[in-house]
Amino acid sequence: MSLERIYSPKTKLYYQWLNADLKPKLQFHLDGSSVRPLLLFGPPGSGKSKVASLLPHMICPKLDPEMNLHRTSGLGLNAKGVEWINEFSKRSAWNEKRMNVIVIDEVDDAHISAMNGFKGFLDEVNQREDPVLVIMTTNHAQKISKPVLSRCEAVYVGPPAPTDLLPFAMDIMEKEGFPMDATKLLPILQFKAQDGLEYREMYKRLERLLAKIRAEQSVG
Repeated sequence: MSLERIYSPKTKLYYQWLNADLKPKLQFHLDGSSVRPLLLFGPPGSGKSKVASLLPHMICPKLDPEMNLHRTSGLGLNAKGVEWINEFSKRSAWNEKRMNVIVIDEVDDAHISAMNGFKGFLDEVNQREDPVLVIMTTNHAQKISKPVLSRCEAVYVGPPAPTDLLPFAMDIMEKEGFPMDATKLLPILQFKAQDGLEYREMYKRLERLLAKIRAEQSVG
């Protein structure tokens, strides 16, 4: 089993650990001051989908994932898809904020013909008394229509700096049975990562490192 599958962030703790730079950008949503639609954009592998997974329960801790959280992709956002999320958004929500949440991955894949309806949906939910939070992700913010983009809070999610990933990487190495000093592990993460290190690349580097250590031990 891959390290990514085992250790991919699943909790608020990891969110705060790995994405401390995002917290100020999302503060109005985290403290409940805003339910403006969120558009998380950035390069592949920067953690947008993971942030989109963690945010709903950070914003509304008692959110029922079966009843009041719907996740779809841009490919499913056609005319019928917009009708479906509109109906879903009207469900009764018995959490502390009476909130429903809709997450749309790769929203730039949405059908162009559905954009007018989607824009209208965003306007409608903005007027409702019970909050509806829409979180979207994309690798291509420039492909999002300007009317939709203007209705969103666009937040850039870039690859983390190797120094930000270091505590997480050290924790993985320790759990795998091979604790490593920061001075030895950090250069491995920093190699050709001046602009940040994708999560997937971090997992790959740790997998190669573990394979090398285990191979050396087996020979010894």
